[in-house]
Amino acid sequence: MNKPIIVNSFSGPLADTIEKFIAEKRGIGLQYNGVSTYLQNFDRFSIAFRLDDQVLTREVVEAWLKQNPTQSQQTLRMKAIIIRQLGLYMKRMDMNAYIIPEIPKRDHLFSPYIFSDKEIEGILTQADTIKTLSRKTSKHLVVPVFIRLLYFCGLRFSEAQQLLVKNVDLDNGILSIYGSKFDKDRLVPMSPEITNICRAYSEVVHVHSSADAIYLPNVHNDVYEKRCFYNVYRDLLWMAGISHGGRGNGPRLHDLRHTFAVHCLRKWVEEDADITALLPYLSSYLGHKGLQETAYYLRLTADMFPQVTDLLLHELGDIIPEIGGDI
Repeated sequence: MNKPIIVNSFSGPLADTIEKFIAEKRGIGLQYNGVSTYLQNFDRFSIAFRLDDQVLTREVVEAWLKQNPTQSQQTLRMKAIIIRQLGLYMKRMDMNAYIIPEIPKRDHLFSPYIFSDKEIEGILTQADTIKTLSRKTSKHLVVPVFIRLLYFCGLRFSEAQQLLVKNVDLDNGILSIYGSKFDKDRLVPMSPEITNICRAYSEVVHVHSSADAIYLPNVHNDVYEKRCFYNVYRDLLWMAGISHGGRGNGPRLHDLRHTFAVHCLRKWVEEDADITALLPYLSSYLGHKGLQETAYYLRLTADMFPQVTDLLLHELGDIIPEIGGDI
């Protein structure tokens, strides 16, 4: 399950160090494609600073982080994490490197919107009744499946967006996710119901498709741009009677993934399942980097469903974090 490795070129004063740093990360199984692109940007930026080939100065680090005053907090945070990791690597290699003392925090914490069971049912009902004005588009077939994969499988939008026909194993009911967040690949089992829905969809939309065709295409048989799908999503919310606070205020598309995780945990608690034993499975299913990110949903579950709060806090209070951010 390997996504092609992106090979970036480096020519700055730390080019050799950066290449060895990336090679080490890839040597332990990380693809590091996105990080490599950030480091290529830093490599080009650093040329003007005339650095020694074994020195990472505070001046160049801080200048790079402030390079674009309009960059988002998420981008700034990502750059800070990457340059900190490079610095730590250089220190380990006995080089002189400035280490960022703290990763910049976000200006605010976003509180996810967790849909109720009734609201999810309303969204799915509206998705199933989408009408199209053209016979050439399969929008009315694509959207219901797209929405279901986001909620019932907890996929990130980009993961559903990039699915190819060959990534959907209808015989075994498994989705193959490649090169997602944190450069992670994973297998996502589908329920029999979702597998059957995908099978019926494929028998209509992909009868003559190649294995490399986009599984959930737009009207041009290309990937569904998030902006376009977001507009469809907003319409579904409106038709389902779910208010929206405007762009950036939610409910967001990513909240379907949040809702999947919270509803899953709620179900386990209600079934008196061993959450500590099951949490690693949820973490793997969602493609998280570690349990700390998955534990985030424990707080959401406790906040959204008071009837399970006492149990969660009693059993897992020491690992329940504060909420905020996307995972």
